Amino acid sequence: HVSEIATVLMESLVDNQPQLLVGYLGCETEGSVKRHKRRFVEFVREAALYHDLGKNTIIPVVDNDYRPLTDQEFRIVKRHPEMGLKYLALDPKLAKYHDTTLGHHKWYNGKGGYPADFDNTRSPYRLLIDILTLSDCLQAATERIGRNYKNPKTFNTVINEFRHDAGTRYNPQVVEFIERHPELAHRLNWLLTDGWMDIYYMIYRKYIDRPVSK
Repeated sequence: HVSEIATVLMESLVDNQPQLLVGYLGCETEGSVKRHKRRFVEFVREAALYHDLGKNTIIPVVDNDYRPLTDQEFRIVKRHPEMGLKYLALDPKLAKYHDTTLGHHKWYNGKGGYPADFDNTRSPYRLLIDILTLSDCLQAATERIGRNYKNPKTFNTVINEFRHDAGTRYNPQVVEFIERHPELAHRLNWLLTDGWMDIYYMIYRKYIDRPVSK
């Protein structure tokens, strides 16, 4: 789900504001960014798929309980970005996702979030981390299943929170970009409401459609 959100956001950024992406992924001009749109889209799609790998080390009851997490449980959850690195280390080709996996819970200004010893503001992938952070927060805040200890928020509520914390927790340029492009906001809102059913069906259909053995 986060991957779909990040993909839609990146596609719109490349098409409408490529200057924000200059200097990333080997592209030094706006024209280069546009010519290499697929490179940017595939990066965020894959980065989003890998960002929570570390949660494989956390028992599901901690991450999906029907109550607020205890302090001890939250300390366990906060380790998942660092734990994700051990999975990325299994394949050298995944090294490029190190910073997005490690930094997706860091604040934009680097003064909050976790892990405390990772400085996202110095990362060569900083904007890409910011895009993944926004996508992850949109999904988590509006999710209807899987995080049963809280009630889902509306898209507009989350965007208002982004606006309030732009420049501290969230990248102000990306937040402003979403607000200035209503067609993008509409698409994101669909992904978080009716669209999530299609996404989850695509994920689980191989299990749903599997014939029951007699």
